[in-house]
Amino acid sequence: MKIPLMPAEDIRPSLNRITLTKLADLKRYWKVSMQSLIMRAHELGKITDRQRKSLFAKMSASGYRLREPIELDVPGEDVKLIGEMIHAHMEGLGFSKEDMASALAYHINEFLELYAMDLPKNNSDKNLRVVK
Repeated sequence: MKIPLMPAEDIRPSLNRITLTKLADLKRYWKVSMQSLIMRAHELGKITDRQRKSLFAKMSASGYRLREPIELDVPGEDVKLIGEMIHAHMEGLGFSKEDMASALAYHINEFLELYAMDLPKNNSDKNLRVVK
């Protein structure tokens, strides 16, 4: 079952009398692009084809089709937590790299490429010694 990013029953009341200013406010709340909001309003029958085209034209005239206002950007997520979780599972619970890749639904090579910096150091070499 596909769950929409902007569920109809939740967003529909907010899509009355859409303007660029209102789109900016909705962007902050829903954390999606203004263009996505226009398309969702159109999908839900809250605006006509003509209104959709008009809003896109206004966005183009304002330069927002290429780059929406930077002050409206959604702050990036702090991805530090995933590294801490990987570390806890591998060191505390004994998960292997392969276990972690599987748990996160990645191929081992993808997992290593994405999370190599977050992996705990391999401590198995502290028991090794050079024999001559």
